[in-house]
Amino acid sequence: MATAVAEELLLAEERMLAALAYLQCAVGCAVLARNRETNLAYGRHASPSFRVRVPARAAWVVQELPSLALPLYQYASESAPRLRSAPNCILLAMFLVHYGHRFWLVVSGYVDKHPFRSYPKESQKTRRHWIQNTKGRLI
Repeated sequence: MATAVAEELLLAEERMLAALAYLQCAVGCAVLARNRETNLAYGRHASPSFRVRVPARAAWVVQELPSLALPLYQYASESAPRLRSAPNCILLAMFLVHYGHRFWLVVSGYVDKHPFRSYPKESQKTRRHWIQNTKGRLI
């Protein structure tokens, strides 16, 4: 009896996730079609009258907080028994440590003081010169 209920819940969860994935794709296509028709500027291309200024750290926290809070909530609640198995606990712990570390770096301002570079400082000058010479074209 318990296994039948568990299987039914698993199927319901899979159906819900599939429906949400299809909904996300449909909304993405609708937004793409609307933006192509209206030619709406966004981001740095938007005019200053349309912009709502939000500090970068606050925006990052608001965007990333659900990624950290939802797994914590799922683990704390009894609604996700699969999170109790050892491999899933390890993956969840790695995920939470990663996001906790990122969250701490951004909120503390450490990222602004010491940006992580994938290339040495010396090559920044040549990279900037190369980008300026291509005039924005991809080669």
